[in-house]
Amino acid sequence: MAWSASISRSRTTWSGCFPWWGRAKACLILDEACPFHAVAGKDSHLLAIDSRVFRRELSGDVALTRQTLERVSRHLLDTLRDTEICAQRSSVLRVASYLLLHRPTPDDIHFTFRLPARKQDVAAKLGLTQETLSRVLSFLDKQGLIQVNAGEIRV
Repeated sequence: MAWSASISRSRTTWSGCFPWWGRAKACLILDEACPFHAVAGKDSHLLAIDSRVFRRELSGDVALTRQTLERVSRHLLDTLRDTEICAQRSSVLRVASYLLLHRPTPDDIHFTFRLPARKQDVAAKLGLTQETLSRVLSFLDKQGLIQVNAGEIRV
């Protein structure tokens, strides 16, 4: 069963085990509408959290406050990196920048990682179609810059 939920401004914010949960915390803290929606491909559980209660808990729990600050900060850095990638003019530069984000340390010349999401989702994140992402990965593979094997990429 698939469902879709749009988040609108209210005292209750939807959250759950989704990648956007970290982003939803900012909406809880600011008591603002969440600018995204979610779609689940299978039956799922949702949790409704009242933003007033969440803010009250933040003021009394240093560990929760620190975790929330870390998640919101991580989201900000991820957004800045995504913006930098999408600002690249060519699809090859976008994909190359994205691949380099997965380098464990700046000193690593060669590294292997598994795509963190479906190609369709990675392509959307880069502002590309799935077909363009596949073509660019194939191009980089033929150039000997990467090796692609069932979602695992060696750079």
